[in-house]
Amino acid sequence: MLNTMGKLLEPAAGRLLIAHPWLPDPNFRRAVVLLCEHEDDQGSYGLILNRPLPFLISEVVEEPLRFDARLFAGGPVQRDTLHIIHTHGELIDASYPVTDHLYRGGELEDIQGLLCSKGIDHPGFRFFVGYSGWGPGQLMSEFEAGDWVVAPARFDFIFETPPEELWKRALKMLGGEYAVLAHFPADPRLN
Repeated sequence: MLNTMGKLLEPAAGRLLIAHPWLPDPNFRRAVVLLCEHEDDQGSYGLILNRPLPFLISEVVEEPLRFDARLFAGGPVQRDTLHIIHTHGELIDASYPVTDHLYRGGELEDIQGLLCSKGIDHPGFRFFVGYSGWGPGQLMSEFEAGDWVVAPARFDFIFETPPEELWKRALKMLGGEYAVLAHFPADPRLN
């Protein structure tokens, strides 16, 4: 996507990474990643938004919970860790801003309290197992090789769009050549 100066957006915290259809890594085939941290000399951290898992958070957390929610595979790194994105950073201790209105992390006890109180709902929360990570310079190298398209993050893409539709919708939003890529077959041999 072009910014107001006519240049392509580059990776930055709070942006989406949309995998090109030819990205060879099966971990990221047709993935849409919310980039949560990006410092090229330090590395990058993100969460795949369109990889739902067939189980709920209550099935993987050892402590008893008073709520339940769908889990997503955040990426291939440390698949034994729980990651959370949400819109309630001002109410949850140990939250870190990703953008002005989007946060990551927080104490599970605080989150449980909010989800069980009046006025707080699941749509502002997303739970992940594992994460996506890149070492220093790695993500920029992949971006420059054309493996990723960068787009602004939108609330509806993060919390409302059905996961199976997210990759296509994100590309179509960008228009032009990217909208054409959205129709690229999953297996070009079947074209």
